[in-house]
Amino acid sequence: MHEAVEVGNQRAAFYFGLAYAGATNNVSGNRSAMIKWFCRAGERGRYMVAEMLERDVADYRCPEETSKR
Repeated sequence: MHEAVEVGNQRAAFYFGLAYAGATNNVSGNRSAMIKWFCRAGERGRYMVAEMLERDVADYRCPEETSKR
């Protein structure tokens, strides 16, 4: 899966986000890693990270998006 993420596979990035959200027993939760990977997963990931952070899905922007503005 690491190879898929390296070439920009959004589905793989989404699964990494789930793992760092603490969704598995093999990976401990890591908020910053969760945000990073969900944001790399595109719109689907952006919605998921907003939900995980209990933020308004319609208004949430990933950190990379806000730093570009």
